[in-house]
Amino acid sequence: MNITSYNSAGMPGNEAERQKATEASGILNLVGDPVLMDLARRARIHCRVETAIICAVSHYNVFVIAQDRARSGVFNRSTSFVGHMIHGDIDTLIVPSAKSDGRFATYPLVEDGDIDFYAAAGMRDSNGYLIGALCVTSRKPKLNWNLGGQDYLETCAVEAMKKVITKQP
Repeated sequence: MNITSYNSAGMPGNEAERQKATEASGILNLVGDPVLMDLARRARIHCRVETAIICAVSHYNVFVIAQDRARSGVFNRSTSFVGHMIHGDIDTLIVPSAKSDGRFATYPLVEDGDIDFYAAAGMRDSNGYLIGALCVTSRKPKLNWNLGGQDYLETCAVEAMKKVITKQP
């Protein structure tokens, strides 16, 4: 029997408030929204990667709200890259090679060969809570990732939040 140990990010000190902000944003009601789906597609093409997702992060799960060439659904936050963004309250996360990064090397999507490169731009609500992210991934490492790609992701993440804000109840 093999036992795998994951390097989970844990929860930030403001998790209860952040969780309420995610729920109040209405982002969880936008699954499959055409505007968000198009943003994911544009990010994938511009960044020259295999997949792109826009996700919302709840207390235990990561919800794929929109995607391009990625699986939709709900994933465990404890083995998610975006969980590290939420825990650290950081706006961007770039992982040139997850297989070489001790934080992520044992994550199932990395071990299965689905992800090696990961880049994301956080999505913040009007109160500054990080409720999700626009993420792009590739099966191959990208050791030459540039600021132009990151700037584009950040711009798309801002556009995604504008869509979320316009749909708030």
